[in-house]
Amino acid sequence: MNARMIGVAVLVAFAGSCFGQGASQIDVKGRIAGTTDWVDVIDTAVVSFDPVIHVEVAVFYRWDATNGAVAMSTCVNSPVVNGWNPALDAVTLLDRADSSQHPDGRQGNFNFGGQSQQAYRGGTNDAGRLRIAAPNNAQAAKAGGVSIKQNTPVALGASLDTSNPVLGYRFDITLSLDYVGGEAFRTLNADVPLNLVNTYRVYKSFLNSEVRDDTAMLLPTDPLTIRFYIPAPSACVVLSGGLGLMAMRRRR
Repeated sequence: MNARMIGVAVLVAFAGSCFGQGASQIDVKGRIAGTTDWVDVIDTAVVSFDPVIHVEVAVFYRWDATNGAVAMSTCVNSPVVNGWNPALDAVTLLDRADSSQHPDGRQGNFNFGGQSQQAYRGGTNDAGRLRIAAPNNAQAAKAGGVSIKQNTPVALGASLDTSNPVLGYRFDITLSLDYVGGEAFRTLNADVPLNLVNTYRVYKSFLNSEVRDDTAMLLPTDPLTIRFYIPAPSACVVLSGGLGLMAMRRRR
């Protein structure tokens, strides 16, 4: 039995690096549905003849607090999941906090203004990836990405979200594996490529609506990695039997 098989039937999520320091930073994190911690790496080993996992994906936005900045204002960007298989996988754009009739994935204060999203899952520009952007953006123009926006400090007053980093966007994905009688592996990477970030703005004062554009200050995105593994049937039987014997011994 190889070393990888020892982890079968155990779900493991490893937390990665902390949020980027210094310049404004976009950080993509995930968690298995039903868990609480957002992490950078998810490793999953599953014993099942119909293996499916549900992953929640969040995009956090960190802003540079120097020069009097007080809160995140706006970001136009396109989240991308590489390794996507349209025949096996599905995506859910979460409902807006203020209206279940306009699912767009934007969170909290960052749903200001009219906005909707579409999931692109293939074609000329998106082969092997899932891309989320505004409808009618089939050409992957960076100006047509997800627009998260918070109203002005004057308009929001005490309700202004000054979190740093702040969770501005979220979507859920369902990942599957074809079972073909042997070991099966998949690796996916969720990211916001810098070439798909159009604007990154912060409010400069609590007293007005003046913004600072930090787009040029962005560091490469801190991505999310998802690894999904299924062992061969013989390994499942051996491990299931071994785990059963261990449980019997413990009960004695």
